[in-house]
Amino acid sequence: MGGYDFPGSNSGTDLYCFTGWIPEHLFLKGNPADLSLDLAEPLTLWDRVYQTWKSGDVLMTLGTGVLEAWEGHGLVGEHDYAIIGLQEVISDSGRVGRWLLVKNPWKTGGNWSGPLAIDDDSDDDSDGDFDDPKSDSDEDSESDEDAYPEELAQSPSQSAVWIDLNSVFRYFDSIYLNWNPALWNHRYDWHFSWSQLSVITKPSTTDHLWNVPGCFWGNPQYKLINKSSTPSKAWILLSRHLLRKKDFDRKTLWNKSGHISLYVFATNGKRVYQSSGYLKRGPYVDSPQTLLRLEVPAKTAYTVVVSSQDLVPAESTHSFTISAFTSIPMAFEQVDEPYPHLFTVKGSWTISATGGNTESREYGRNPMFKISLSQPANLQIGLSIHAKPSEDGKSVGKAIAAENTASPLIHVALLHSDGGKRVHTLARNKFLANSGEYKRFFTMCSAQQVPRGAYTIVASTYTSDQYAPFTITVGSSVPLGQSDLTVIPNEDAGLHTTSSTCQVPAKTSSIRLYMTRLSKGKIRVAKKSSGEYLRIGVWENGRKRWVAGGWDDDVAGGDDGFVEGVARLEDVDLRPDREVGETWLVVDSMVNEGFGGGGDASGRAGAFDVTILSDNVVKFWSDWVETNT
Repeated sequence: MGGYDFPGSNSGTDLYCFTGWIPEHLFLKGNPADLSLDLAEPLTLWDRVYQTWKSGDVLMTLGTGVLEAWEGHGLVGEHDYAIIGLQEVISDSGRVGRWLLVKNPWKTGGNWSGPLAIDDDSDDDSDGDFDDPKSDSDEDSESDEDAYPEELAQSPSQSAVWIDLNSVFRYFDSIYLNWNPALWNHRYDWHFSWSQLSVITKPSTTDHLWNVPGCFWGNPQYKLINKSSTPSKAWILLSRHLLRKKDFDRKTLWNKSGHISLYVFATNGKRVYQSSGYLKRGPYVDSPQTLLRLEVPAKTAYTVVVSSQDLVPAESTHSFTISAFTSIPMAFEQVDEPYPHLFTVKGSWTISATGGNTESREYGRNPMFKISLSQPANLQIGLSIHAKPSEDGKSVGKAIAAENTASPLIHVALLHSDGGKRVHTLARNKFLANSGEYKRFFTMCSAQQVPRGAYTIVASTYTSDQYAPFTITVGSSVPLGQSDLTVIPNEDAGLHTTSSTCQVPAKTSSIRLYMTRLSKGKIRVAKKSSGEYLRIGVWENGRKRWVAGGWDDDVAGGDDGFVEGVARLEDVDLRPDREVGETWLVVDSMVNEGFGGGGDASGRAGAFDVTILSDNVVKFWSDWVETNT
């Protein structure tokens, strides 16, 4: 940034442009629960700046927020003031008074009429509409009134006035500090564009992850390494470049450029992919610079991540400088990308493709994807949902808060499967990796040294009644072809579907099936109540045999072959009557009384649903009847 056409963001930014001194923005007001604001404390701030001010190595300015005339005591709202003097005075009673000489850069304007203001009858520029300062004497009894020296009573000009430190914290919103970079012995700079940072072959492959809350996959990252045996301070400054004349337009800059922040992770300098688990972070600010102060222990490496909200990836012109200022020699380097090969596939949770969480018996209905490895690989798998834009169309940050409770809780898992097929039953030994707790917007899992072969990726929501589009992103340590990551079709894709509900309160029920030609079918039986177990089989009456599932006479009534909630038969050959006589589907139920299942007192089972998927038409050819086994 150069010239005199400043965008007018804040005085800290403008002084940085003039002097190159390191800008720091401290918030004097805000929500104490928001630790990113790093709210300043009066005495802590004074101790930090007083001696440095006396040595001439820090510049200080103040900023007000939105103020009504009656509450500002002469201060102008949303305006910056210069600090041109600091004084520390001990009164006769032993109290310490800390005073700031505050100057309004305007030639004319409202004058300070707050606590301990000195009346000046010759001040014709005052509009006289501010509160009588005497009315605040009781309210401000905790101020440094008895440490207000007579020699400070006369301000050097009508636009400058001494204000005590407590009043500064009460009536101003921000303080801007610009530090002499010569205070630091070492400086390290990196200049980068967002799309140029990653070592990924095709930077555009992470475009869909821009502005996804909680996702740091494509973010610029650097590692700060203290190799010495001495702990030391370090400051990290992120400065955004304004490259074109139109970037200086205030409306363009502040309404469209978004917000920036810095995160620090204690991850030994390794790349991070999620925003959770950070050691320290700064607030998201719309100014071109943001600063983060660190204490770096000996023999420690931190990961520093550049974060944003609302930056528009389509412009592809976001350029930055990130600088590290240290007292002792350190290393400040780019973080390597351990998964340089990226591939994506899109999907959706729909009414026919959602099955709930890993504990749900409908889990097998979730969207699934096949990943094929021709050689062992390290894998990182991300699942992302974009936040909706806010109503003003500008701020994803606002939408995050508004949509946080409405966005689905999501989970991604990598499973062992039979050659990358759809998984219907879930056991712990099938998990190769999973993302753990269900989260909103973005989640991920990783697996190291995955052997060659085909595996299944499952994207799920916590409940089965949430529908949304999503993107699966796979990072690999080895190259993959686009055909190596494919969608596994829904189990009903291209198949005939027929359904029936059994309401017969019997332990064993059956229904006749009718086919006019040989059909390959999948049969699924699901109980309506928890705590019920079942087993199923297909019986050919003409040949007196089970052709799928079933059980022997000597285990009838036992617990062999029972599964809880949902039972399935895959790839069943269903033949027409002319070949095998009648074909019957038989369902045997067992109620676990400890679960309070849907059966009656005699153990007769409750209702269940049956679905048959087949390549040719299969019909239910009778009512459900009670059967003796």
